[in-house]
Amino acid sequence: MSNKPVNGEYFSPFYTINIDTKTSVTQFTKDPEIMKSLSHEYLHFIQDLSLTYNFAYASHVYSKIAHFYNEKKKKISLPYTIPIKYFNCYRNEKLFTTYSQGYSKNERKTIPNWTSNFHISISSHIACQKGLFLFFPGLKEYRVEIIVDKNYSLTVKFGALAIMEGMCRLFEDHLYPVTNSSINTYQIPYDLPLMVVKHFYPQVLIHKSILFALCEASLMYYNPAQVFILALKKMKEEKFIPKKLIDVYKFVYSRIVFKKQSIRDIWKHTFKELDKNTKNVCNLKEVQFSLRRAKYSYVHFFRMRIRSPDFLAKLLLLPYKQAQSQFYLIMQSIPSPLISNNAEPIEYGFIGNIPNDPIKRFALFHWNNMRLMYDFIFKSEGDICTFGENCPFFESCDYSFTPSLKPETPPYCNFTQYSRSFGLYLHQIKLKTEKSF
Repeated sequence: MSNKPVNGEYFSPFYTINIDTKTSVTQFTKDPEIMKSLSHEYLHFIQDLSLTYNFAYASHVYSKIAHFYNEKKKKISLPYTIPIKYFNCYRNEKLFTTYSQGYSKNERKTIPNWTSNFHISISSHIACQKGLFLFFPGLKEYRVEIIVDKNYSLTVKFGALAIMEGMCRLFEDHLYPVTNSSINTYQIPYDLPLMVVKHFYPQVLIHKSILFALCEASLMYYNPAQVFILALKKMKEEKFIPKKLIDVYKFVYSRIVFKKQSIRDIWKHTFKELDKNTKNVCNLKEVQFSLRRAKYSYVHFFRMRIRSPDFLAKLLLLPYKQAQSQFYLIMQSIPSPLISNNAEPIEYGFIGNIPNDPIKRFALFHWNNMRLMYDFIFKSEGDICTFGENCPFFESCDYSFTPSLKPETPPYCNFTQYSRSFGLYLHQIKLKTEKSF
């Protein structure tokens, strides 16, 4: 395979994937470059459906939406900010600010890998003293300084996002390996977990599947970066070298205990919270089919993890063609996310387990609409509205917008439809920009 990447993006926790190509979604499986990107984003989808940290993050997002929906004020401004007095959401906001530590496209760095002499130092400090501190005493935030030589150094954050991206990069590179590549680099955040392991305890890296398993086990906790580093330190202290992949999970789960809870207890608690918050926000009949599919997938993966926590990591032990086949079977076993390309107009579709009923297929588009409306309402303070004249509330909504989701399109625009679930119609709304509506 050539080293000509196709970019993709997964939108968490809205179960939607976009691949930056004009190729029809129905033809994705015929193009290995596209499938390489899709396998990366699809693993993010599985992370959302099966890991504690992702459950907690989704629950946080949905609780924000529910809070907005139940806002009693008749007049509100956008972007909408959750009041500090809303303690649970405030606590979660601090948690995910600390551990998501998102990287914009401009912040993704490339480190030359032509030398083995680079040095890494890792510093930490207490992330929060109030609110969150009561729930996560001693929660730490990490920064990694990478020093190549006296002329080049870089300091980056190490959080859950780097761990998730590290998993996905290992996965796509195994299923669709790059050959004849002249590029020899480390990429941040994708290779940051690898660099951290090499700093603390390189002896444990007897196979890339070990790093994948450590990333995955860490994401079964609320504070994955802290667990990742603490587990590495304990591995080094005990001179731990796994004989089997499952040993990595057993080691982490037995050494890292959160408030005397087992991993299954933590998972069940986050699942119940997610289930509750999802029901609170998705109260329209149009989304009930999507909810049932999502819940089916949660339960499906929970059962798989009980039987075999390393069911994904084991794919990295197979020859890549066999790993591709096994992964496709996994894709067939769960409802497909909504997948789109960047054609004009954008084409939407599914890969793997696809609902046969056109009406049910259309129901899944509401998750994409929810994502767009969420970004619109909760965008960062001071951001300029990116919709411009395409704003769903520009002047008035006369249903003149023509969706591209034919032939199953209802007689109203997508933004109008999803504004109902957010309760926008209940308020007089003003944008915190030069323009109001």
